[in-house]
Amino acid sequence: SSYDKISKNLNNYIIFNSLSNNDNYINLWICDLYIENIDDFKLLLEEKNIKKFIFTKNKKTINNFLELNNLNDVEIYETNLNNLKSFKTTKVSIITDDNISRIFIKKRIKRSMSKNLDLMMQIKPWDYIVHIDHGIWIFKEIIEKDLSWIKKEYITLEYKNNDKLFIPITEVWRVSKYVWVENPKLTWLSTKEWDKKLKKVSEDVEIIARELLDVYAKRKLNKWHKFLSNKKEEVKFANSFEYIYTNDQLNIISDIYSDMESENSMDRLLSWDVWFWKTEIAFASIFKSVINWKQAALISPLVVLAYEHYEKAISRFANFPINIWILTRFEKVSSIKATLERLKNWKIDLIIWTHRLLSEDIQFKDLWLLVVDEEHKFWVKDKEKIKTLKWDIDILSMSATPIPRSLNMALNGIKNISMLTTPPVGRQSIQTIVSSFDDKVIFEAWKREFSRKWQIFFIHNRVESIEIIWNYLSQLFPWKKIAIAHWQLPWDKLEKRIIEFKRKQYDILLATTVVENWIDFSNVNTIFINDAQNFWISQIQQLR
Repeated sequence: SSYDKISKNLNNYIIFNSLSNNDNYINLWICDLYIENIDDFKLLLEEKNIKKFIFTKNKKTINNFLELNNLNDVEIYETNLNNLKSFKTTKVSIITDDNISRIFIKKRIKRSMSKNLDLMMQIKPWDYIVHIDHGIWIFKEIIEKDLSWIKKEYITLEYKNNDKLFIPITEVWRVSKYVWVENPKLTWLSTKEWDKKLKKVSEDVEIIARELLDVYAKRKLNKWHKFLSNKKEEVKFANSFEYIYTNDQLNIISDIYSDMESENSMDRLLSWDVWFWKTEIAFASIFKSVINWKQAALISPLVVLAYEHYEKAISRFANFPINIWILTRFEKVSSIKATLERLKNWKIDLIIWTHRLLSEDIQFKDLWLLVVDEEHKFWVKDKEKIKTLKWDIDILSMSATPIPRSLNMALNGIKNISMLTTPPVGRQSIQTIVSSFDDKVIFEAWKREFSRKWQIFFIHNRVESIEIIWNYLSQLFPWKKIAIAHWQLPWDKLEKRIIEFKRKQYDILLATTVVENWIDFSNVNTIFINDAQNFWISQIQQLR
């Protein structure tokens, strides 16, 4: 009965878009309201003598949105009602989520708000933060402040003497997480120190760009040496491989040989899928260099990976008279000096090492070929410094996930690119199982693997809770040894644990994505990826 009464009264007093002149009715001149974009919204708010109201399910979000765009003169009410429709009369404008969502989503995409949300998920109190205008500070907390009738959220940044800087949550795009050296020097707020740093960085970038242009111009325009063809020895090396080359391998090796035999310096990027024998292609290139009586070098971003390549090279070149050496920071000073002397006097044909190659004290007798493994792990300046070792050096870069810069150079003809896409004969596909977190699934899979004397990877990409997972796994398998690996460990300790795991001193490696670009763990046949929905596709690919 109440509904009927209300309905009757409404029928007596409200007619939508009615032009009736009947005195029993009052026309409120109600019109549909459609707002196409942020400019239309601003014009609406600027209309005088009209009250504006917003009814929304997300009052806090709309407040942030209005603050971000410097909009006011509107009252906001939170409601749980669905399917509200905006309208306006001669005295009032009612704006609901049917219009707000349209404007907000467009604006949010333009402002890349999703990246801002990612940042807020990543940072925690006492993390270092870089503000685009004020430099390096420490993130303290998120607080809420009352300003007139609006409550606003702020990111609190703190300096060591308790100076504080409050950044509106809507301007979070101005800050980013600091990801460089540990314990950086904080920036003073009242000085021009940060502006000077930005200016210097800009100048340094310009210098590097000029150097890059000079390097590539020299390598492209000048004619240098060329390797000689030796079909007999090349076929002998290919036949010594324990497997049969795929068509892709044959074609890529042929292309590389052609590059090496030309008068222009080789600069080729090799990309591949996992377990497609890219190392064999690198060894074939190295072999061609050595039989031409020239030195070759293989550089790796990681010490553990360098030792892996050294072991493989010793095995692969066992039947050929090639002197192979490795140089890392783990070697003794006396050993390093002896190695450098041997390198200078041409008593080493192939040297395998890490960033030590970029040191100024390195001298080769006659280096003609450089192989760069995991090319995407090197800084731009490091990679281009490699080219300055010798202007005419041939370079083979290898990466399963090339960075956009390298791909762009390949597409524009500055680099040549080869894709290794054919799997080896008999290679089995990876079986992927998507499951909820289940004790039974983990226990049964691990029991099967341990019965075959295999080791296990368990990926948990949250350092703050990795100890909890360690305790959980230790309870499932108390008789198994579990190692933890993540980027927050000291570098030497991290590499030591990885090496110990490879040498089977541990049964399980509990790690973050720190392992995605490590070495060939031939004794690991199963990997568990916890919270897989939080990984990028490229990360899943690398882990696979």
